[in-house]
Amino acid sequence: MSETLPLLECLLQKTMGLDPASIGKNLIENAIRKRMKQLSIENLEHYLDRVLSSQDERQELVEEITVPETWFFRDQTPFALVGKHLQQLQQRDPLRTFKILSMPCSTGEEPYSIAMTLFSMNLAPPLFSIDAFDINTQSLKVARAAVYGRNSFRTDYAKQYIDTCFIPKDKKYEVCAKIKQAVKFSQTNVLDLTLNTSNSNSARYDAIYCRNLLIYFSNADKQRVLELIHHMLKTGGLLFVGHAEANSVPQDLFERHGSGSDFCFSKSSAAMQKQKLKLKQELKRSSKKTIAKKYGYSNPTPTQTQEPMRARTNRNPSRPDAATGTSPGTQKIQAINARSDLDLAIEMADTGDYRQARERCASYINSNSASDHAWFLMALIEQSLNDNEAGEKCLRKVIYLNPKHYEALIHLALLLRKQGNEEQASRLLTRAERISQGNIDNTPKAQTKKASG
Repeated sequence: MSETLPLLECLLQKTMGLDPASIGKNLIENAIRKRMKQLSIENLEHYLDRVLSSQDERQELVEEITVPETWFFRDQTPFALVGKHLQQLQQRDPLRTFKILSMPCSTGEEPYSIAMTLFSMNLAPPLFSIDAFDINTQSLKVARAAVYGRNSFRTDYAKQYIDTCFIPKDKKYEVCAKIKQAVKFSQTNVLDLTLNTSNSNSARYDAIYCRNLLIYFSNADKQRVLELIHHMLKTGGLLFVGHAEANSVPQDLFERHGSGSDFCFSKSSAAMQKQKLKLKQELKRSSKKTIAKKYGYSNPTPTQTQEPMRARTNRNPSRPDAATGTSPGTQKIQAINARSDLDLAIEMADTGDYRQARERCASYINSNSASDHAWFLMALIEQSLNDNEAGEKCLRKVIYLNPKHYEALIHLALLLRKQGNEEQASRLLTRAERISQGNIDNTPKAQTKKASG
């Protein structure tokens, strides 16, 4: 099976975007063996020929791999959030109609859970409509029949709806007519959708549930699907993804919805998208340079040497400095040592030796606590060592010393966004954009004052 299997895996990735590594080779091999047994085919190459020549068999293999696993109100939070979101929209426009998409909808529990949520809010068609897409025809058959066993009611919250939204049927439960009629199911491969179809006015949604699908895709297909979803959402519309998928959502197209959810995003406004994209592109261009070239660290000048010449020449060489308690000769040695520490820190950081770079940079900062350049270098080093808390403290120190430090504003904004602090991140991005547009001088205030004194 070893020689032909990669060809089948490639076909599956092309057909449904499946990244074989996401589910493991064993599952794929077992699905192939099961289909070969059902067709009485013993040779794998013969089965490959069958799959290539038969769209039906290709679909059968896809359905063998996409085994559904879902239940009513799977993670209650996404349903509560969409209900709250639609209530807010309805208060602004009582006659507004809502469109929601569940993709993939599997055997139907998710879209029916959405419908039950909206009916409980006293919303009913035609005030809302729900589309439900899935690639698996067998799953859709179950969804349309809408008859479920106990395994579909795994939470006490879901069981509360049995009396009001279900009809007992042969020791199972059938979804009542009004809930059924609110959902329209379609056999759809998300990779077959195009920007043309998703750009139509009829395909603009207030919320899209796309949970636990992206984890099976290659990075390229993830990006493509998220761009399609972006076009299918109305501005401000909500996107729900699985907990493991949140890091795949592009920040230039979506922003986190509220501070309490790691898996709910809203489509940014056109102006915000443009602003984020511009900042992202500028940051990407900058990141291609080395730390030394990017932030002008070559031959840095310690703050001691930035005092006015008159102040330095008027000192008595034999007397210690009143502020530091050290003689000018000792200060000169400290300045040379400090300069060497920062140069070495930059070189070590550029070669990936971040722990040694941190020690050297800390030594420099000990003698030059007002250097925003050194604090920013330390922030980059701390983040490279995955210590985001220390990195955040250093970035805040940079901005304290130099409120117009563009790169520090950008880095801190991205760090806060990862933490879910969208409000403060947006303020920092706006400040950075103003600095970029105004071409404002980035000279640190602390050092400028000293130089002019």
